[in-house]
Amino acid sequence: MSFTDPDFLFRFLPVFLFVFYLTPARLRIWPLIGGSVLFLALGDPFSCLILFVLGAWNHLFGRAAANRDRTALVIGITLDLAVLIAAKTIRITAGIDCLPAGISFYVFRMIWYLADCYRGRIRKQPQLSETVAFFFLFPVLPAGPILTYRDFERISTLGRAQADRPRRKELRDILVRIENGLLLFIPGLAAKVLLSDHLRSLWSTLYGIGYESISTPLAWLGIYTYSMELYYDFWGYSLMAAGLCVMTGLPAVENFRHPYAAGSVSEFYRRWHVTLGTFFKENVYIPLGGNRRGAWTTVRNLFIVWLLTGLWHGFGLNYLVWAGLLFLMILAERGLRARAPRLYPVIGRIFVLAGIPLTWAVFAIPDPERLLTYFGRLFPFAGTAGNVYDGDFVKYLTGYGIYLALALVFLVPNVYHCFERNRRKPFTAVLMAALFAASLVSLVRAGDNPFLYLQF
Repeated sequence: MSFTDPDFLFRFLPVFLFVFYLTPARLRIWPLIGGSVLFLALGDPFSCLILFVLGAWNHLFGRAAANRDRTALVIGITLDLAVLIAAKTIRITAGIDCLPAGISFYVFRMIWYLADCYRGRIRKQPQLSETVAFFFLFPVLPAGPILTYRDFERISTLGRAQADRPRRKELRDILVRIENGLLLFIPGLAAKVLLSDHLRSLWSTLYGIGYESISTPLAWLGIYTYSMELYYDFWGYSLMAAGLCVMTGLPAVENFRHPYAAGSVSEFYRRWHVTLGTFFKENVYIPLGGNRRGAWTTVRNLFIVWLLTGLWHGFGLNYLVWAGLLFLMILAERGLRARAPRLYPVIGRIFVLAGIPLTWAVFAIPDPERLLTYFGRLFPFAGTAGNVYDGDFVKYLTGYGIYLALALVFLVPNVYHCFERNRRKPFTAVLMAALFAASLVSLVRAGDNPFLYLQF
């Protein structure tokens, strides 16, 4: 089941919220578990059993790790990684998805949980029901954010705090929470359905035409279109997940922070998929020594982080090339910042606005031959074979220009910040209703397209 599925929007979510808030606050963990299991079972019933087994053994290893048992920590993390590697290997070799979509987010959440248990960052050792609720939590199950148990602990605290509150005040707080969640969820739905899904059509059209038959301007239009498609797909998902978390009393974990406003590739990836970057920083980069042990050690640690990031996305050569290009750009930025500080901001912006979209081409086109053909169109210095229609750029810009224009407008952080400042104004409610209606119309016409990050 997807967050953009009408069955989720009009059946699952309303019923879940009704049952969740009808339940006494101290017992709400049970409808949370039931709703999360049902959410997963409706898409893949067998996955429930597999994920429960994974969650149960991580609960046991977590209890041992909390007692500073390093062996339990190592064995638990090794088993988690073995499951993830096996799942990705089977997908590549046999073309079979033996574990649910987004398994890597689930596994990383368990690894972070074990690490936090070992480091003593969890205030109270959770019961099995609490760890199951945390691992299965449906708002973040499909594609993140990679929630920590420290964040999840707040929902139990909230439940205890509300247990003795007057019913009228609690009802008001529930309605405010749902309203705040919808103010995140609806813009996320619109970003996914009204922008990302329409931009996907252009990228799919270029694949159908054949990369050897598109002009250079259209090739550049295509790569920026794919960049915007991925941007609004993931931003939309992140907003929707944050909105669902707020509706259930959890904090809105920020997983996307206007990355194209960044001044460098390093900053871009601190803003893009924030929780994944934080996971690697806390659990790989800093334990290896971070940047505290000299330049060469720092380079080694960055290389390991980006190698793991590429492998996390997939075992294909294109993911390793993608990660390698980003690693080289980050090294170039570090050198510029040390030796040419005045040039660094200029080159950093060029890397973000031109280099990042080019790396997405490597990410999007796994076939090396097709990728070389596409880059031959982007940079036609050596000439390429194929018949090209010179007017193709104007044709597709006319058809998709409105979506690209809107995509560029909402890249500007101040546009969204303006909405946040005025979220309590009456016209915002009208805007939300209009966006929701338009999104539904688009869903009916085009169908439900899966989120891109579900494949990881």
